[in-house]
Amino acid sequence: MTELKWFYGNGELKGELPQECVEDCSGSGDASDSVEHWVKELEFVVDRKQAIKWLEEFGAWDTLETDSIEDITQRVLWLACSDISEDGEWIGLVH
Repeated sequence: MTELKWFYGNGELKGELPQECVEDCSGSGDASDSVEHWVKELEFVVDRKQAIKWLEEFGAWDTLETDSIEDITQRVLWLACSDISEDGEWIGLVH
C-alpha cells in the first residue's frame, strides 16, 4: 500500500480537515461541486480497498467495486465532512 498524505496505514486520519472544507462539503443540498473542489485542493486520496470496506458499512452503494476511485474518494470526503459537522470528529477509514 502506498503511503497516503491524509491517512496512516491503518486508515486513521492524519490531522484535521480544514473547517472551510467541512462547511462547504456538509449540510443540506448538493455538495458535489464543493467536494470535487476540496478533493483537488487538499490532494485528498484514499486507499481504494480501505475506502470500499468503509463505505460498504453504509449499505448505500452496490457498485463500489466498479466505481471509479474519484467517485469513491468524493464519497469518503463528503461523509467525513458530514461526520465532522454532526459529531465534531472523524477518525478516518478505521473499522
